[in-house]
Amino acid sequence: MKRKLREAFFLAVKESKLSGKKLAELSGLSESQLSEFRNGKREITLGNFEQVVNSLPPDVYHRFCWQLTLTQMDQEELCELIAMAASQLKSKQVPGTKYSASEKEYEHQAATVS
Repeated sequence: MKRKLREAFFLAVKESKLSGKKLAELSGLSESQLSEFRNGKREITLGNFEQVVNSLPPDVYHRFCWQLTLTQMDQEELCELIAMAASQLKSKQVPGTKYSASEKEYEHQAATVS
């Protein structure tokens, strides 16, 4: 069953414990617009939806994408995705994360955080 964008979006927001007030601050939409959209009482334009999605903190954005992905995949595809992610994490080859850095860069990053 395909999950609706609205459902996946607000599930990710809820799981992340991002408040409606904070979401409104980040996106520039009003709390009432977001509340009415969440409850199905109002539609928003594609431009406004993109604005809200693009304003999400990275962890919430990734949860949203994950919610959409999970419902689009069958069990075999999901197992392949998890295996691929595990392999990339193990080899430290995940683009856009600290795991894509060379070993020395990674060790340096870890040392500066500690």
